Amino acid sequence: PLCASNYPPQSDPSGSNKLRRIRIANLPRGSHVYTVFTNPNKADTNVGATLYFQIGPREMKQDVTLSTLVQILSPKFFTSLRTKQQLAYSLWATVRYDWGVAGVDLTLQSSKVGASEIVNRFWAFLLEFEQYLENEFTVEDFEKTRNALIAARLHRPERLHKVTYNNWAEITAEQNNFYRQYHQVCALKQLTKDDLVAFFKGYLSPSRPEAHKCGAVLCVKEGDGKPVVQAGEGVQWTHVSAEEALAEWPLYPGRFMY
Repeated sequence: PLCASNYPPQSDPSGSNKLRRIRIANLPRGSHVYTVFTNPNKADTNVGATLYFQIGPREMKQDVTLSTLVQILSPKFFTSLRTKQQLAYSLWATVRYDWGVAGVDLTLQSSKVGASEIVNRFWAFLLEFEQYLENEFTVEDFEKTRNALIAARLHRPERLHKVTYNNWAEITAEQNNFYRQYHQVCALKQLTKDDLVAFFKGYLSPSRPEAHKCGAVLCVKEGDGKPVVQAGEGVQWTHVSAEEALAEWPLYPGRFMY
């Protein structure tokens, strides 16, 4: 990953095993960085890009705000870039949790446009989505989405492997919140549409690039050269390698790899 680092094995808290700690670079506020790699499959005609907005260490209100925002954003993303623009079949918008650090991930794979153009399309989509969120997405729409998320979290798991997966995820994240879904329900009930708009403007809004902690990863075909990212009017993008990023920026505490 662009912002992950493997540190030498260290002892776990019990002292019984040697574990490897994964740490994530803490992107500076207002940063826009990108890295490029070449697809090793020479027969593949596709290129791809991921646009990542780093939010910060995982917290409960942030959790539910992110999940609500992406629940609204994801179908719009799909409709705009796949159905209307017909750029690709493989694309997604999702919440990411990388070793205790939350973020939003927009990814698309296409054979129709270049990797840097994909990032431009992401940027244009976010501008459209911001207008939708502020002016067209009503309080009634918000409450419907929030109630659906509450109902999903109150639904008891029907298979033991789901319970096991959830509990093990808490252990490996070193948070041990085994009743997370019920705490999320309480936080969701207090969430408002204004909270959602403020969160988007504080982390993802293309009209406020000074608030971003943003990175892009571009996958290109052999012979394509090194594309340059120029998304956003007046936004300065800097090409970095993962090694440069990890050497230059501070790191989050990270988690042990089990």
